Amino acid sequence: MINLLKKEKFFIFATIFIISLTSFSIVQAACVDTDGHSFTTSGTCTDYRGTPFNDYCNADYAIDYWCADGVGGACDDDMQYCPYGCSDGGICNPTPPCSGPTSPNIYKKEVCTGADNIGHWDTCSGNSVVDYYCGTGGSAGYCLSNTQDCGTYGCFDGTCLAGPCFDSDGPQNFSTYGYCTDYFGGSQRAIYDYCECGTYAVDYYCNQNVCTKSTWNCGVDQCTDSGVCYVTPFDFSIAVDPTSGSVIQGSSISTNVNLGLVSGTTQSVNVGASVTGGWPAGMSATFPSGSSCGPACSLVMTITTTASTPNGTTTINVCGQGGSQNHCTTYQITVVPAGTQITPPSVTTSAATSIAQISATLNGTLNSMGGATSCLVWFEWGPTTSLGNLTSVQTKSATGGFSASISGLTAGQTYYFKAFAKNGGSW
Repeated sequence: MINLLKKEKFFIFATIFIISLTSFSIVQAACVDTDGHSFTTSGTCTDYRGTPFNDYCNADYAIDYWCADGVGGACDDDMQYCPYGCSDGGICNPTPPCSGPTSPNIYKKEVCTGADNIGHWDTCSGNSVVDYYCGTGGSAGYCLSNTQDCGTYGCFDGTCLAGPCFDSDGPQNFSTYGYCTDYFGGSQRAIYDYCECGTYAVDYYCNQNVCTKSTWNCGVDQCTDSGVCYVTPFDFSIAVDPTSGSVIQGSSISTNVNLGLVSGTTQSVNVGASVTGGWPAGMSATFPSGSSCGPACSLVMTITTTASTPNGTTTINVCGQGGSQNHCTTYQITVVPAGTQITPPSVTTSAATSIAQISATLNGTLNSMGGATSCLVWFEWGPTTSLGNLTSVQTKSATGGFSASISGLTAGQTYYFKAFAKNGGSW
């Protein structure tokens, strides 16, 4: 018998798994140096393990950590000597700055400031100059010095002088405009006198071959723009007291020559006497106490005659010369014969008048001139009978009263006085 099997259908189901794959790579740790192997910058080197190494100083040496194998691995250290010292963080100090000239210059005063931070000015040592300048190479940052003899014209204020000094108007001359030339600084320079603020005259003169400033106070608004003080010229006056006198042949007579300061600063005045047409026979003039003085002052002139001197009146020219001034006055002398009698004059003392607390007027009368043509009169006075004070001498050419005022008296004090007179016959 045939067994017929029933045919059945079936499906085989396959399960498919889709797997997503992601790729990756293992990255090796790197070396990092933050300052790039530098001795002028502080930094840190971190190796492949992440270990940091900081740059540092060892005395005057800088220690720098850097990536010796590039970025691949370990940090290595390197060392460098720092000639100007090492700062924290392994930094070599930079070359210190030096300000000043880079080479010696003996004709110019300069200053050099180097690593010591001290200004070294060029200076003189005797006739030599010590010149400072900035060094180079191994001396960079430091001031070096050069000493050199300055020769003929010497050294002044840190510089050699290249030539002589010249002053056109002479040293410290404040009445003449001028200029001064020298070679301070290497080449010739000219400096002119001038005025400051209308008051101070500035004159440049030669001092140790260098033009040097000198100042003079002319007074407010008394200085010109050219540095010259307005100068009031010197002038004087001359007078004789008394102006005339009589003398017997063979005798002498004296008079005072008074010099007064009219303007400017006093100068010496020389005094002399002369007669127009020449001196009469046997007559001469002398100055016993000297013939010159600085006004205000007084000189004594004595006129001497001899037995041969002719009778009559002679006019004597009395002249003074001082500075650029020349002034004259006259004195008249009358010579009488030796046989002519000239007797002492007669004088009377009168009562004082105009009496105040500190002043009074003294009075007298010339009663007789004793045959002379003129007389000298004056008073002597004082707090005791010894008197001791004299008034100015007056000349009288006729009899009559005369007076003199005195001052500086003390209230309540008693004073004594007496009148005096002289003529040519009573000297």
